[in-house]
Amino acid sequence: MGLEFKTVKHKDEWDQFVQALNRYSFVQSWSYTHVFDTLAERVERIGVYDSNELRALLPLGIIKAKRGNYLKLRHGPILAEKDSQLFSEIVKFFKDLSKEEDLSFVRIHPIIDETSVLEEEGFRHAPTHNLDGEKTLQLELKGRTEKDIKMSMRKNTRYYIRKSFREGVEIVKDNDDFESFYKLFLKTADRQHYTPWPKRYYQKLFDQFKPGERNLFFAEVKGEKVAFGLFIDYGKYRFYKEGGMLMNFSKYYPSYAVQWAAIADAMDKDIEVYDFWGGVSPKDKDGNIIKNYPWAGINLFKAGFGGKEIGMVHPHDLPLDWKYWITWAFESMEKWKRGY
Repeated sequence: MGLEFKTVKHKDEWDQFVQALNRYSFVQSWSYTHVFDTLAERVERIGVYDSNELRALLPLGIIKAKRGNYLKLRHGPILAEKDSQLFSEIVKFFKDLSKEEDLSFVRIHPIIDETSVLEEEGFRHAPTHNLDGEKTLQLELKGRTEKDIKMSMRKNTRYYIRKSFREGVEIVKDNDDFESFYKLFLKTADRQHYTPWPKRYYQKLFDQFKPGERNLFFAEVKGEKVAFGLFIDYGKYRFYKEGGMLMNFSKYYPSYAVQWAAIADAMDKDIEVYDFWGGVSPKDKDGNIIKNYPWAGINLFKAGFGGKEIGMVHPHDLPLDWKYWITWAFESMEKWKRGY
């Protein structure tokens, strides 16, 4: 197999390849690879070509961390079809690059639903909790009416949407109000006890995804912005990237109003699939959400809108030297402490 690994230089070539797939995400987009460089030492956009035919995309993030340097592919490698020989050649490329960059392991997270091809190449289950919409809820919009969507919701969800608007909540779409978004986002992160990515990450997200691709909705009560939802449109999908609210306004159910406004807006734009982007909790033997899981409340909120649960394989690591086990121990402990 005479493959050529070289930099992809054109956005259209990259995005057309991704959006031709049956399933994909905004994390795989050309624009997001330019956001990823706020979290990585360096990002490379590599295409795998066979006789000038593009066969795969590799969004490579070189991560330099105290506990070890590694290569990370968020929702990658991106292959058009299952091909174990092609994947084997890609793994060889990873190993060669890791030697050049002094990396201790490779972490990948392809959008596939079984792990045999990964395990055959020596990859193992990563010691992280579920990330990047690994288990998510997707709401099909194509060919459906607003009435149909509402009738598929949980009864309480429909009630909270009605109550929110009845109590005077107003929805404002303001794609450029970064400061209001970030202020509400930080308050939400503090209340829910998680560490957000740095401000420069979200500034780059706003820069790379232009209005129309980036959709920012606020719920206002008496002129005050009290809740928000940030959504990314990519191809046939709308993704619910971030959301939050001020808890002292919870009686107005503003987050329900934001979600419904975003769903209705997506239908107006002929978006086919609304992806709630993760937040799915494990279930007990009776199929009920485990209440003490960190995402239980988020899961209950999102599931009320009637989405279908869908998943992909967990991130997998390819250990390359002993330093990997430092990362493994650290992340295993963090996962346990956070209750995942």
